[in-house]
Amino acid sequence: MIRGKTAIIDALKLVLLTQSNEYIRPAEDDFYTDETGNSVTEFRIDCVLEKFTDNEAKNFIEYLTFTKENGSLKYTLKLYFRAYG
Repeated sequence: MIRGKTAIIDALKLVLLTQSNEYIRPAEDDFYTDETGNSVTEFRIDCVLEKFTDNEAKNFIEYLTFTKENGSLKYTLKLYFRAYG
C-alpha cells in the first residue's frame, strides 16, 4: 500500500506521466491485501490541484475547469490514474 512522502511523489509522477529518466509503475505490493490474503485487482489515484495563478494556469488551460469565486476565476485541474493488477 502506498505510504509516505516518496509514495505521494511517485503517485503524482504516475498521474502526470512525467518524462523523467526513471520509470515509475505500480508494483504488486501497491495493491491492498487484507489479513486473509485477498488482494484488490485495481486502484485509482485522484489528484485535484488548485490555487493556480493566472500565469500558471495558462500552461494547463485545456485541462482546467473554471469557477467564479468572489469575483475572480478559480482554476482546478483534476487528474486520474487507474492501475490494474
